[in-house]
Amino acid sequence: MAGLDGFISSWLVATAEMDKVGVNHLEHGGRIDDYSAQTGKEAGDILDCSANIHPLGPPASVMEAIERSLSGIRHYPDPRHRQVKKALAQRFQIEPESVLCGNGATECMELLVRWLRPSRCVILDPAFGEYEAIAQRYDRPILRLSLFDGSRFALPLSALDQALCPGDLLFLNHPHNPSGSSWPVAEWLPFAQAWAQTGVHVIIDESFVDFLPQADAQSALRCATLSPNLYVVRSATKMFSIPGLRFGFAVGMPRVLGELEEQRDPWSVNHLAQCAAAAAYLDGSFAELTADWLSRAQARQKETWAAHPAWTVFPTSVNFFLVRFASCEQSLQIQDGLRREAIFLRSCGNFLGLSDAYARIALRTEDENERVWSAVTRIASAGDVCRE
Repeated sequence: MAGLDGFISSWLVATAEMDKVGVNHLEHGGRIDDYSAQTGKEAGDILDCSANIHPLGPPASVMEAIERSLSGIRHYPDPRHRQVKKALAQRFQIEPESVLCGNGATECMELLVRWLRPSRCVILDPAFGEYEAIAQRYDRPILRLSLFDGSRFALPLSALDQALCPGDLLFLNHPHNPSGSSWPVAEWLPFAQAWAQTGVHVIIDESFVDFLPQADAQSALRCATLSPNLYVVRSATKMFSIPGLRFGFAVGMPRVLGELEEQRDPWSVNHLAQCAAAAAYLDGSFAELTADWLSRAQARQKETWAAHPAWTVFPTSVNFFLVRFASCEQSLQIQDGLRREAIFLRSCGNFLGLSDAYARIALRTEDENERVWSAVTRIASAGDVCRE
């Protein structure tokens, strides 16, 4: 325990130091209006690789559902989310009462934290900034552990076994953002279930699980309907390209979610978001299209980015990847050069445990991926010449 206490203390010191220099832990990718203002270009002329949005969406089925549903905006949205819960129940073979809908996955997590009132929130760094933000909004103490040793990302299962106490809430992100890592569900889900049985609340953020091969087999969603204190949160934003509509959902035991439903804003999920999500989750053809596109994009990424000796690329299982450039200087040089060409990556300097040398890059269409690759290699080569 002494070693664990020392490790935690080092993270608290690091957090304090980062706060002194004004690190914005809540910076997100996908800030298309800011990018437009910076470049003077229209949104359609910007190549945004900073947000992990599916480049082939929204699916045609979703656009058709939105068009059919437009006249319904004259009414209040269904506060019980009946249509979309029915679609989700059909898609995942669960009961509608096991589903909680929200204005994005973040609202679902916030509703759970507000309802559960955990004694501490446990975050595995580097992590999505909203975990910390939600904990702070409800004045919950934060315990931080690392899943990155400088060379690979791995769940610290033994450290969690020692650190977790009844009443804690653990945010467990799978697949992991920003690294793109995933781990066989059989290796970590038994731990999550055991922690939940002891009174630890476990929120499994599966916002990117739809991009995994055989995604259902790698999800804890069905287990969450049967396990007390275990919750799975999913997002429609990335897979179905509807960040402007905002839809996410949580799955858990019906009794808990039913009580929570009575204590929340009934109008947060708008009518068009509900209709779009209902269509999206019943569209099996889009999942097939996604698997074909992603396998080709990942193969090309390995041939180009992962094979280049000037930087390190971490293995990914999803629609984005993490790169560590040779230095912060090289990273900033490349990203500045890309911005001049209206191409944006996600700098990872504000992820605790990473630095400005790291960047997260979303996979796009074949032509867009080639455009980014060509620009990066050209800018990096020019930088090498200048230093000589």
